[in-house]
Amino acid sequence: MFATPKEVSSALAGTTTRAQAMSHIILGGSHHRPLMSYGGAPGAQNCFWATGDLARSSDSANGGLAEIGVCRDFADGALRAGLGIGTVKQTQDLDNGGSSKLTGNHLVGELNYKTPAGLLLSAVGVFADWDTDLKRGYASTTGAGYSTGTTGVKSTSLRLRADWVDAWNIGQSALTPYAAVTTSRTRTGGYTETGGSAPGTFDGQKYSTTEARFGIASTFALTGPSKVRASLEAAHRFNGNGPTVSGQVPGQFAFSETAATSKRSWVRAGLDLDMPLSRTVLLSFSVHAATKGDDPRLAGSVSLRAAF
Repeated sequence: MFATPKEVSSALAGTTTRAQAMSHIILGGSHHRPLMSYGGAPGAQNCFWATGDLARSSDSANGGLAEIGVCRDFADGALRAGLGIGTVKQTQDLDNGGSSKLTGNHLVGELNYKTPAGLLLSAVGVFADWDTDLKRGYASTTGAGYSTGTTGVKSTSLRLRADWVDAWNIGQSALTPYAAVTTSRTRTGGYTETGGSAPGTFDGQKYSTTEARFGIASTFALTGPSKVRASLEAAHRFNGNGPTVSGQVPGQFAFSETAATSKRSWVRAGLDLDMPLSRTVLLSFSVHAATKGDDPRLAGSVSLRAAF
């Protein structure tokens, strides 16, 4: 069995924070910029997107998602509303041969409004319903052992953002400063492990965060219709502690441990390449790298967008 209760709780301490990290991949991947920033086509009121994202976090968790969505313009193009559905998968190797796998689906809704003064206001909401399969490895008196469990995860996020589109021009580049506030809440259900010599019972976990971001994006044209967009932003999370993991190994001991969180402030840089394939179809690539924090250390996205 484990030598101390702390070792048991620490093995599963990151379950909820890893799940909430998937919300950062959703919001920070294909949805890292407003829908309106991808433009449209003259006379077209509707749009479609299909996206794929891959990311690796600082705790060596690998995540990916696929998503499709539709959007429509209103108020003579001043308002754009979109709705998408996606599926995610995240895996991570844990200590002593353990592992975790997160899978499931999510809904994302977005609303953009461009004011007459050029300020682009946007709101993005995400609701996710996922499952986590966990394999906890440990060293027992008879050698290595494993206990497994499955639980449900529900996560919601809301981001409010303001972009001052093309606020300044320097040569051939247009600069757009932006600010955003995001609040997220993740709930992991309680579960009881099976197998091994020390299966545990874990209580449900809750984790809520609020963060602010300030950044600037620069767009400049390449040869032909393609454009490059570079961005740099600073992020700060106002919450300091992770969720509390509690439960018991029946007949042996109870445990309660507050999970440590990553650094509360970090920096992220990104690069986008927008390549029009026709008057109505756009192929877009993006890559982002971040210092240690809540965002993936490295992430990439590809999207196909069409106006009709």
